Amino acid sequence: MSVLDEFITHYAVEVTRVAEGSISNVTGLWVDGVSSTLNVDMCIQPVNQRERLLLPETVRTSEIIKVYHAVPLNITDDRANIKADTFAYNGNKYAIFSTANWNDGEYDIKYYKSFAVMIDKDGSYVK
Repeated sequence: MSVLDEFITHYAVEVTRVAEGSISNVTGLWVDGVSSTLNVDMCIQPVNQRERLLLPETVRTSEIIKVYHAVPLNITDDRANIKADTFAYNGNKYAIFSTANWNDGEYDIKYYKSFAVMIDKDGSYVK
């Protein structure tokens, strides 16, 4: 029984991860990484006002949810050419915006807390 089982509801969610892109040796042009999927058990909850105020202003007015999960998820890192992991929930697409490792070494509780922002087809945040 994982720590996620202690929460009220959790979902098996298919997460899309895009591998790091690179510059082609043949053409010298940028080549996006290959996408893959992984199944992740998540506890998905609404964000409260206090948590919303702690987020950067760029996403504070967007549609945001918080997610608890047992495996690490990627956020966008432009320096490392890493794109954020995305997933669908309630008919909408979300991208992981921030993540924190909540592993507790004393009790061996391993999980992460992330915030996910609703995105449209272009990857822009939905307000």
